[in-house]
Parts: sequence; C-alpha cells; structure tokens
Amino acid sequence: SLIYFYSILKICSGANTVLVSYIPLVSSQADRIKAYAIFNGAEVVAIILGPAIQVACAAFPGEFQLGISWLKASQFTIPIWICLLVSLANFAIVLFFFEEAPADRNQSKVR
Repeated sequence: SLIYFYSILKICSGANTVLVSYIPLVSSQADRIKAYAIFNGAEVVAIILGPAIQVACAAFPGEFQLGISWLKASQFTIPIWICLLVSLANFAIVLFFFEEAPADRNQSKVR
C-alpha cells in the first residue's frame, strides 16, 4: 500500500513544479520575488495548519453521519473533507475572480 501512497504523493507534488515554472512566464522581474515568497509562505502555513487540524480532529472519536446514510466521517476523514472543501473554494475563486495574465510571447527565454 505504500507504493500507492507514494505514487499519489509524487503525482500531486508535480503541481508544485508546474506552478513554480509558471511564475516566471506570467510575472515581471519585479513581481517574481514576491510571487515566490507568497508561494513559499503558503507552503509554510500548510505545514503548520495540516498537523494542527489533525490534532484538533482527534477530539472527535468514533464515526458519525454527515447527513447522507452512506456518508460518514471520523477523526481520520475530517481533514480530507476540509481539504476537499478548501480545494473547491480555491477552484471557484480562481475560476471566477482571477484573470489569466498574458505571457510575453516575444520573450525567447526567461531571464
């Protein structure tokens, strides 16, 4: 089962690589440092909040229903539901409130 876990982990961490390579395409040289700082700051916040949420969820022992008969939650699945809700909210924010910055097509290489 560890092979599946690490496979999914590496597939998901590929998104970070794409994002880091996307920043130079859509940012100016002056904004690039700020963009990388925000990206790294978000990772630090995630490293702190992830275990904190898991510890807070330990206060909910056992399983309980979420409204639908087959849908249950426990102290182990609450962080997954939180992650799903945050991801959906993030997707909606990006979809409706952000515009794609035009890439500089005349730029032959990233400086």
